Amino acid sequence: MSDKQAEARAIIEDALSRLRAMGMTPDGAASLLVIQGAIRVESAVKRKENANFVASCVEREDERESVYRTRGFLDLDD
Repeated sequence: MSDKQAEARAIIEDALSRLRAMGMTPDGAASLLVIQGAIRVESAVKRKENANFVASCVEREDERESVYRTRGFLDLDD
């Protein structure tokens, strides 16, 4: 892993930790970052690529017969 990739992952982990510290669930914190990131992508092509990637992840989960659930993005009490 490159230094920049490691630094980017550390920033994301820090953001997740800080959101959890203010009371968010792990899913809520990750979902918030996903949504906030998605609304900042300017390229329609890149937004579609990202959406397709996320959909493929969900499909792989479904194939393993995992339960996929969606919760509120700002669900602080869970």
